[in-house]
Amino acid sequence: MARDRMRILSDGEMRFITVEVFSFDASEIGRYWNAIERYESGEDAHALDEFAGVMVLDVETGRRYGLETDPEVVEELGRRGELSFEHIYESL
Repeated sequence: MARDRMRILSDGEMRFITVEVFSFDASEIGRYWNAIERYESGEDAHALDEFAGVMVLDVETGRRYGLETDPEVVEELGRRGELSFEHIYESL
């Protein structure tokens, strides 16, 4: 099956993980970035809530990562310019 490298926020930092194309995890990561964009724009103050406790699998390492939902962490990353909604896939 085809794989992609996707960017996530986990434990207060940005990282890339490998996911199966069209997998549940890939879909959740896409939905997660949409939620971050809604939160950051002020459109939905609770957009991150639905991702509390959600884990995604890096199929390359077998490690599971929790998606960052702490508003203070997301806001700090935004202030530092580390959130880019256009580039959730790693350029290969």
